[in-house]
Amino acid sequence: MENEIEQAANSMQANGESELADLSRDRAAVYGLLARLFREEADAETLEKLATLPQSDDSDAMSEGMRLIGSYGKTSEDPEGDRLTELAVDFVRVFIGHGIDGHSAAYPYESVYASNKRLLMQQARKEVAAIYASCKVAAQPSWKEGEDHIASELEFMQILCLRGDGQQQNLAKQKEFLETHLLNWVPQMAADMKRFAKTDFYRGLACMLEGFLTLDKDFLDTACA
Repeated sequence: MENEIEQAANSMQANGESELADLSRDRAAVYGLLARLFREEADAETLEKLATLPQSDDSDAMSEGMRLIGSYGKTSEDPEGDRLTELAVDFVRVFIGHGIDGHSAAYPYESVYASNKRLLMQQARKEVAAIYASCKVAAQPSWKEGEDHIASELEFMQILCLRGDGQQQNLAKQKEFLETHLLNWVPQMAADMKRFAKTDFYRGLACMLEGFLTLDKDFLDTACA
């Protein structure tokens, strides 16, 4: 976890003169960090490291998210106690809810947002599983929640980013997956996260996710032009 956060922090501070290979590694680090934060609750080490994320006065969603997450970590006077309990409760509130229907939480599955009845295990899961297979990406040990879980889709993008130096075909695959899958449902999930979250940590994570995906789309649009 320490390496993921340090790599992501370095990536966010990288200048615009990086070579394409460096940019691909930078992007992979951020995708990996986001996948980790959506996969499970934050622990004391995670919270402490996130407090070191670089801050800026920019008004974009990613900068706002980093400010919220960073400030939450910095104001955590007792990371071993109340704050970790608060985050664990908020994780359940935001992503699991009370389980009565598909509108009780920001369920982190594409199937929920892509199906009219907001159900799990729907066509979206089959589609992304087929895409992973077509890209020769085997199911990862961390994909315990399913192929269309947000953490799995983010980790898939991380894997593609780490393949070589950003060859045009690989970049085109990233662009297509980002546009036809992640950006097709994440904005709705992010809006639900902000609605259900009681902590700035998960409100910030929603902003950071949506903001980064928007920035990455801009990058891929330019790279694939």
